[in-house]
Amino acid sequence: MKDKDRITNIIQSLFEMAGMMDVHLFGFTSRISPVMYDETGFLSLSKMITGCSYGVIYNKNTWWNEEIRLKEDFWISCYIKYKERKILTDLRYNFEQKNTFVNAGGLASIRNQEEERRSILFIKKNFGDSILLKSATNNGKDKTKQLVQYNISCKFKF
Repeated sequence: MKDKDRITNIIQSLFEMAGMMDVHLFGFTSRISPVMYDETGFLSLSKMITGCSYGVIYNKNTWWNEEIRLKEDFWISCYIKYKERKILTDLRYNFEQKNTFVNAGGLASIRNQEEERRSILFIKKNFGDSILLKSATNNGKDKTKQLVQYNISCKFKF
């Protein structure tokens, strides 16, 4: 979809819904294929968000740790999940994303395997056993053949 007004309305609607639900972090799915969509569950309060497609309604629990340079989307997801136990994710829509290490601008000048590793281990240090190192993505693609050595998932025990 390329209609800017429709896209703006979708984003604004999710923002308004988040406000009504007292949710301070909201966003859209990272699922890239329509076949992954479950029409019976188009909203979630437990999923993580990705860096290119989230919004924040600031409050006392909105805090980015300035020691982390990459994976800030994962950091804020973990922090808000820990503090508030909910993130609103609309599973119907996603933003087209490029793979890690191919974007120009933004964090591209500091993004490398060592900084990714440092950020991942920093998040694991702060959130402990809730952060799981994984060697494969959700679709089973082997991460060892990609530029990112490993990735993380999050499972809070509450």
